[in-house]
Amino acid sequence: MTETAGASSEPAEDISLTRKKRTAGIMLALLVVLMACVFSTLDNAVTLRHASGTDIGQWPRLLLAFSGLAAGFVFDIRKRKYMGLIMYCVMMMSVLSIVVLNLGAPFLIGLVVFYLSSGFFVVFFTAGFMELSRHMRLPSLWAGMGRAMNNVSAALIASGSVALLSTGNSLAAIVIALVLFVAVSVAMAVYTARMNAVMEPKEPPASQKSDEERREAFIAKYGLTEREWDVFSQMISSDSSAQEIADCLFLSKRTVERHISALYEKTGAKSRITMYLLYRND
Repeated sequence: MTETAGASSEPAEDISLTRKKRTAGIMLALLVVLMACVFSTLDNAVTLRHASGTDIGQWPRLLLAFSGLAAGFVFDIRKRKYMGLIMYCVMMMSVLSIVVLNLGAPFLIGLVVFYLSSGFFVVFFTAGFMELSRHMRLPSLWAGMGRAMNNVSAALIASGSVALLSTGNSLAAIVIALVLFVAVSVAMAVYTARMNAVMEPKEPPASQKSDEERREAFIAKYGLTEREWDVFSQMISSDSSAQEIADCLFLSKRTVERHISALYEKTGAKSRITMYLLYRND
């Protein structure tokens, strides 16, 4: 009865994990879309100022390069544990820039924030989808989705964003920026929770044997001697030749070959791979 319950609980756990992966993917895609809306709006605000005659030169490109490098280092702190939180703070700074620009703040603020935040955004969606792809059924599809989502989103909202900024309706731009920020906050919270669940290491089943228990059981099952076990462990853990195994165990090559013949005979295996599978599936 217990075995049946355990067997039926495994598929349920797999289904639950699959749902968490799917939710994490959807939330990450939604995050990229929402953030692309904010950054595209900030980009258009900078572009419109530039088109009106404000000369910005080439130095902002250095900010973009610096922010990309900085994001790579900062996001990797504690194995990307704080990547979502850091990106959320960058997002908050970008939204505040849109607000203060529409309230008449100096153009330079928006320029600096845009180029600094853009590098973080690119690294965020690239690293986020690359990490997620490792847990998905079609990793090659998910790995490149960040760039695709960003480009499509930016293309779709570009004209609307420019039209809104061109009207000079600062209140509408501020309200939309704040609504996007709230949406990002919700999506980020859900994505972080689901991604943590996906990456959470699974606890091994209670019935799983330890390495020592597996070793003792295998030796007893096939009647191996301690020296035969030493040779066996070398065979399944490397592709070393008989001579190399002999050198490692301080035996003669002929002795090792004799042990190998005995191992094949006792286990009934025809190759090292078969031996390895016998041991792992025992």
